[in-house]
Amino acid sequence: MESIEEEVLDKTQIMQKIRKGKEFFSSPCRILHTTPHHDDIMLSYFPILQKIKNYPQRVLCVTSGINSVRKSFVKQLLEKNVLHKKRKSYADLLEDFSKAYFQNNEKEMFQLEAALLQCKFFLAFPESEDEIPSILQSLEEGKIHPWIDLLKTFVRETEEDRLWKLMGLSYSQVLHMRSKFYQDLTKASEDIDVLAKEVEKFSPDILTLAMDPFETGPETHHKVLQVIACALKAVKNLSNVKIWGYRNVWSKFTLLEATHYFPVKEQDLIEQSKAFYFCYQSQFDALYPSSEYEGPFSELATKIQKEHYQKLRSLLEKELFREQLQDTQGLILIKEMNIEEFLSYAESIQKRHPWKIN
Repeated sequence: MESIEEEVLDKTQIMQKIRKGKEFFSSPCRILHTTPHHDDIMLSYFPILQKIKNYPQRVLCVTSGINSVRKSFVKQLLEKNVLHKKRKSYADLLEDFSKAYFQNNEKEMFQLEAALLQCKFFLAFPESEDEIPSILQSLEEGKIHPWIDLLKTFVRETEEDRLWKLMGLSYSQVLHMRSKFYQDLTKASEDIDVLAKEVEKFSPDILTLAMDPFETGPETHHKVLQVIACALKAVKNLSNVKIWGYRNVWSKFTLLEATHYFPVKEQDLIEQSKAFYFCYQSQFDALYPSSEYEGPFSELATKIQKEHYQKLRSLLEKELFREQLQDTQGLILIKEMNIEEFLSYAESIQKRHPWKIN
């Protein structure tokens, strides 16, 4: 594919795609981020997030992500003794985490990780403090406890809330849908309704979504894409909305497929790894690792972004390279579509791989 790409992609196309990436930051727009799992966005375009903190944004985390959390990790967070401290609100704990992050206070961040989980748990179940010993015993003995899946959900949600707090968003701007289809495929229509209402309420200029080819990534990514497509069909007056397809550690756009190139500096890559480490501890030793790389997903994301950059560099003349990509070490690829293009794409996949979602 690479040789074909080099033959087809000419200098004019390259310059146009670089320019589109740069022009995106010239005027703020309303962005509705959607993510199948809680770390998909940050592994796809984290460096972009750092540059759009002043943009109106909302985040829809579609699934609970419980299938990727180890029980041992939940046990570890519940065992931490944070209950004796003065009880703080969830918002205050997120603020404390943000301060600790920018002060590089690792001990405080790891303590707050447990505090946030326990805080969210007690907000949901105010009288549940006495239940922790029995939960821990169930985890120790490998028994089923009715609250384990909910605690796994809270682990993923507190991770995502920490990331977006660092990006300048409050937790009220991050919706955790806990999609019904994730546990019961027959209830996808309920998820479609929730998504459609969120799109109507926020009225975005750009909607982002994971766009992996079928069977190249988690099946959930494909199903979320179809749920989003159905939701968009139910919303009126979306003609001006742009769809941004993104990919991360499960598949890659080619330089030809992508419409926008976003240069990434070395410091961006360093910050990307740092944010993943301190925000997504449950995924640092992933339950479902990639077959392409042994190590944290953030390192694989960096590797992919550097590979994109090296391919682009090989296609540019030295003078143009110095002019356009100075101090660049990586490249993020985004595929932009209008509504009609996206719905046509989703329909073509649905025809080849039917999933009854209505």
